[in-house]
Amino acid sequence: LGSIELGANHGSDNFSFTGLTTGTYLRYELIISQLQFVGGGAKRLGLQMYNGSGNLLSTNGTYTWRTHFGASAGNGSGSDSEWQFLNNEDRNFWDCEIMWHDRPNSANSVHRPMMKGNFIGGNLVSWDEFQECTGISQTGDFISGVKIRNWQDGTNLAYGRATLYGYKYS
Repeated sequence: LGSIELGANHGSDNFSFTGLTTGTYLRYELIISQLQFVGGGAKRLGLQMYNGSGNLLSTNGTYTWRTHFGASAGNGSGSDSEWQFLNNEDRNFWDCEIMWHDRPNSANSVHRPMMKGNFIGGNLVSWDEFQECTGISQTGDFISGVKIRNWQDGTNLAYGRATLYGYKYS
């Protein structure tokens, strides 16, 4: 559905994929590969959603997540104005896949949409995270886009690539 090549300096601390509708795709998957930051260094990365009306959801406490560390014992959780990947950890590069299911009949949904993220780090470390957004109503609403950003300090994104896939109904 779309791809972004970040280059040596993306010129911004964020990127978005918007204009998603309900009913065409069964599942969405965002893959981020080797995302880094201008000047190097470890930074924090997060995600915000756009609701069905196209509004960016950024109110404190809107996103709640749970983290499970796959290579080392430990779990985490949090709640804030965006999904803070890896429970607020910084990384010098980001490799991850984030997926969510479409709501083809959002008027009759019984739960808010959720996202799942798989994150890969160096030294055989991996994490799984699950996120729910209270800004998307339980019924009648859907995810129309996502925004990824360096929420730590505004340093521009660099290198890497991000691609959004949609799995069509057959």
